[in-house]
Amino acid sequence: MCSSDLYLMALLDMQREAGDADPSQASLARHLGVSAPTALEMLRRLRALGLVDEERVRLTPGGTSAALVVLQMADGLSPLFHRDETVEDGP
Repeated sequence: MCSSDLYLMALLDMQREAGDADPSQASLARHLGVSAPTALEMLRRLRALGLVDEERVRLTPGGTSAALVVLQMADGLSPLFHRDETVEDGP
């Protein structure tokens, strides 16, 4: 998973929690444990791709769709990383 995927998932999560209120750039940076300039740079990149609104720290409809795909892919991979590692004896 790349860093842009983490930002998309974080924004989706924050928007779900906040409802109609938009998260701030500072709260996004805190949520991800990065500096404000780092968050700003990624927001600029995501805006250039049309995934984040130009005026607000909020996913566009396309950004929401992309975040849901990333989330679904992450959920699909989760069993691969959390499976039971016990080995059973053969017959």
